[in-house]
Amino acid sequence: MQEWRIESPRSLDLEGVQRLQVRLVGGSIDVVGRTEDADLGAAHVEVTEVDGPLHVKVENGTLVVSHERLTWGGLFDWSDRGRACAVVSISVPAGCPVELGVVSADAVVSGIAADRTKVKSVSGDVTLDGVRSDISAQTVSGDLESRQLAGTLAFTTVSGDLTVVAGTSDSV
Repeated sequence: MQEWRIESPRSLDLEGVQRLQVRLVGGSIDVVGRTEDADLGAAHVEVTEVDGPLHVKVENGTLVVSHERLTWGGLFDWSDRGRACAVVSISVPAGCPVELGVVSADAVVSGIAADRTKVKSVSGDVTLDGVRSDISAQTVSGDLESRQLAGTLAFTTVSGDLTVVAGTSDSV
């Protein structure tokens, strides 16, 4: 297992990544699928701003990027225990399944062609661009915008808006 605690801007080049899990409180996250070096599981993590430490680890092929104390299961139960904000860009092999959870951070996912993509947001807006996968998206008040999706889209929200442009999904 490789592990880092990031408290200032930093870049990481990684190998062996087969799956991505991200959990952020505030800021923004961009996830881009890449085709070069995909057979090596090459990934790149770029943290350009951070307030409140981020944990990054690769374990058994899963790249996990998260704020402290923010678990995937407790995403909707998280309460602000101090400032936690980061601006992060990640490139992973296009075939990586993605699980993305944000509280107020905005998120963009593009170029992913995996079996599944899972997104949870409390109030952050999510943009999916050119994602070819079965998508499960849940928001409380965050909006979901999509363009050129292929695959099934399941969207659940309390008050967020859904925009679908030029999709070829078999079911929404």
